[in-house]
Amino acid sequence: MRYIHEIFNNPGVLPKLVVLVYRCGYLIYFKVKLPIIRQICYLIYRLIDTIFVKILLNCDLPAPTSIGLGLKIYHPYGIIINSEAKIGKNLTIRAQSLIGNKGPAGSACPILGDNVDFGVGAKVIGNVKIGNNSKIGVNAVVTKSFPEQSVLVGVPAINIAKRNESERK
Repeated sequence: MRYIHEIFNNPGVLPKLVVLVYRCGYLIYFKVKLPIIRQICYLIYRLIDTIFVKILLNCDLPAPTSIGLGLKIYHPYGIIINSEAKIGKNLTIRAQSLIGNKGPAGSACPILGDNVDFGVGAKVIGNVKIGNNSKIGVNAVVTKSFPEQSVLVGVPAINIAKRNESERK
């Protein structure tokens, strides 16, 4: 029931489709225990994922990726998430965003807290930790860790949440 609620909370048909395909793959990958059934279901998932998500939308959300409930996608074009990234609940992500590593397969991937919001084209790369309730601005490139409630903008990203607090005083 939680997964169905998550799917229907996404705006538009394409975001719903992407989240549905990802969640089906995730459930097959981690919950189906019978090897033959798992292989058949995973093959069907990979076919649908390849045709609808990878080819038509140029998105890559691998089934083994750990994304908490509440995934919300706006404009699901060109979103790429590394399968080894760890992502908390209520991730909001937009077009052309990337969560990945810096080097060969197996190198460190980002860890994102709960309620992280990505702007269009935002990138989080490498062994990075982003705290809860953070926002990553449009086209920001994050290559180092930041605490909770950060507002990250620029290339390389800087935290402007502190600046905004000092301006209010």
